[in-house]
Amino acid sequence: MARVSGGRWHPGAAIMLITTGAKTGQQRQTPLEVIRRSDGTFIVVGSNFAGERHPAWSWNLLANPEATVIDRGDERKMTAVLLDGPEREAAWKEALAHWPPWSEYTALTDRRFRVFQLVPTGAATNGSATPAAPRPL
Repeated sequence: MARVSGGRWHPGAAIMLITTGAKTGQQRQTPLEVIRRSDGTFIVVGSNFAGERHPAWSWNLLANPEATVIDRGDERKMTAVLLDGPEREAAWKEALAHWPPWSEYTALTDRRFRVFQLVPTGAATNGSATPAAPRPL
């Protein structure tokens, strides 16, 4: 994986997320922790280590929700869905069960972390989530 990320692979990261840059249109690779769901989807949290700004990959998904995930050597086309309301809360609980320190991050910033579900391209969602939509940068 270090080859794929240009040496930026982090040992704890579960996947490599490949997005299209919101401003540049170029492919961007980001190693991320992920919550794997039994239905083949993933949850990713835009914590950015509790920084003041949302991570760049989350802006990329808002502008261009189609992405690629490299997971355990398999490359998959995915569509990002920005979660809100009860779906976000349920996913956030899953995320905290997976990696509890995210709750500590929330005390370090006023920013509300973006929570995305990555859905295999062409797969249906339960209808209450909305695809990540372009937003002004």
